[in-house]
Amino acid sequence: MANLSMARLFGYSSPEELLSTVTDIGEQLYADPADREKMSRLLLDNDHLENFEVKLLTKNKDIIWGNGKHTHREGRKGIIRYFEGTIKDVTERKKAEEELVLAQRKFQEIFDNTADGIYQSTVEGRFIMANASMARIFGYDSTDDLIHSVTDITTQIYANPEERKKMSSQLLREGHVRDYEIQVLTKSKILFG
Repeated sequence: MANLSMARLFGYSSPEELLSTVTDIGEQLYADPADREKMSRLLLDNDHLENFEVKLLTKNKDIIWGNGKHTHREGRKGIIRYFEGTIKDVTERKKAEEELVLAQRKFQEIFDNTADGIYQSTVEGRFIMANASMARIFGYDSTDDLIHSVTDITTQIYANPEERKKMSSQLLREGHVRDYEIQVLTKSKILFG
């Protein structure tokens, strides 16, 4: 059996149409029939299964994502008679997650390949993260070398530690700093800026 919501989830007009059309759930409703087999094995080994996310096929062969909560029902002598459960359409969430992953990859590519030094630091003056250009600018072999070697940006990067205090004050006051020129020290203590 299936309810109207289940039928509509898969693009059928009624439960009767779903039940009369779908003769093999694994082949007709799962994008990868192996996922149906996996779900079945898990249910045979466990009383229930929650948050089982899987790609499913609609009547028109469109792919949607479903998040299911399943259990099995036993008959006499503990023999499993059938599976039952609920499926929730989580396609929009999965699309948003995929878009976020792509955006993060694009950002990481820009971050890693720009010629400009990019960093994050604590207010106290430790690098949290930096890109490879930032490490090169200051003469460090890698971002890890920069982050682990520089324990106090104020004294190890700024030629004049008072400039960091001024810059930090402006940043806290205005929320950003632009075109703020300073002299800095490289790893080998060479002054530039």
